[in-house]
Amino acid sequence: MIKIRRICVDKHIDSVGWFGVVWLLCIIPLSWILPPQISWENGILENSQVMILFIGVFMSFYFYIEALSSQGKKLWASIGAFFVMLAGRELSWGRVLFQTKLTPSGPELIAMNQLPHSNIIQGIILLFIISVISALIYNIPWNTVVAIPLPIMYLTLGFSSFILATIGEHNWLLAHKQGQPVEELSELLAYFMIVKIVKYYAASLKNNSIC
Repeated sequence: MIKIRRICVDKHIDSVGWFGVVWLLCIIPLSWILPPQISWENGILENSQVMILFIGVFMSFYFYIEALSSQGKKLWASIGAFFVMLAGRELSWGRVLFQTKLTPSGPELIAMNQLPHSNIIQGIILLFIISVISALIYNIPWNTVVAIPLPIMYLTLGFSSFILATIGEHNWLLAHKQGQPVEELSELLAYFMIVKIVKYYAASLKNNSIC
């Protein structure tokens, strides 16, 4: 059971935080001037997102190796699997390899239900997602984590970028040409902040930095 503790925050803004602020402020202006092709499926932005997520995978593997002799290895295996899950989502679970045609708004991918044995594939994906989320819930040392000062700047940037990504996905309050670039630029920042947040908590757990 998680013990109720006094919540404290880390208000420090480092260079990564300022970089994230500038990135967030530039998303809307960049959505007007960047060519639409960079935000297409399997385009530059989406592949950059996958690269950042695999940095998270390798980082988790590094911490897993460090924790081989402790219970922490289960935590880092779970976090590594979480980054793999996010990368799989960005790659449409492999459907980016099966482009059916190119349209003015970008490539169209084969529908999931058109893949051979699609029901089995979807079942495996669902089982993988449930397993990863369950492992995270079980393996995160919540009593210790809630005692670590909240990295308020990283969390605010991550939360704001996910909101902006949702706005771009649904094209709310934006010109038609802006929707997809806003979504992809925001997701790129969001994934970057997730990697940074995980690194922050890893350092805090290692140094026992609690309130």
